[in-house]
Amino acid sequence: MKDIEDAFLEAMQSGYAQSVAKEKIAELPGAKSIFYATRDGRFKVRDTWLVAPESDKSSGLTVIWNDGTPVWIMHYGGGIRGSLSPS
Repeated sequence: MKDIEDAFLEAMQSGYAQSVAKEKIAELPGAKSIFYATRDGRFKVRDTWLVAPESDKSSGLTVIWNDGTPVWIMHYGGGIRGSLSPS
């Protein structure tokens, strides 16, 4: 389980937390996605999320694969009020 946690943290630090290009998904209007393969190549991580137009709500799905088998799946949703940027 520690390997999966490490893969998740590596992917989030290298993807969402950075200004990498987010992929748009034609079949899911409004969705964006980030794909990441861990440095050692053992794990693949995809984080996909949608933001409701004119809303502060979003939801998403993160999946981690090991050798082509999904080993961890997380659904999430919520919203943020105000700005996360320092004033």
